[in-house]
Amino acid sequence: MGSNSQHCRGDEVVPATASKWSIFGDWAIANSGSTIHSYLLERQAETIDVKGMSVLEILDFVRKAHEDNNVKETDDEQDGVSVDFGAYFILAHKDGVFGVDRMLTPHKIDDGYTWAAGSGCEFARGADHAARALGASYEQRIELAVRAAIAYDTICPGNPIVEKLGFNGV
Repeated sequence: MGSNSQHCRGDEVVPATASKWSIFGDWAIANSGSTIHSYLLERQAETIDVKGMSVLEILDFVRKAHEDNNVKETDDEQDGVSVDFGAYFILAHKDGVFGVDRMLTPHKIDDGYTWAAGSGCEFARGADHAARALGASYEQRIELAVRAAIAYDTICPGNPIVEKLGFNGV
């Protein structure tokens, strides 16, 4: 898994923790939103037993944490039915990795496929596509993808962090 080492809070660049992943039992969650999204997840981490929960149950937990704290995006283009929570998420579990959109709709990522979320995702996916074609290792592909996002997206600051999640079988 890869991420950049800093994030933006409004117009301010601030350091992130060593990892943008929050661990919930046998799940890991990362988000591309502002610091409030990470804060809510970390604050709620000890209030729920996620063992054996499905991806939809995890997303219900995420939805409730955001709704209870009135964290959502206001947008005139919304359809009036869906709530935009203002962040993309990636969920990792021993059974798979899921990309999650701003309305908290999940999709399973195929094994071996690189997924990226956030403002630099197109740069990251493009760099991964090129690196894969050149036969780069998965670790090299992830680092190159994060480096491309940092280099070409103005709100993706910092240095690359590449890590392997090692919790309960993941």
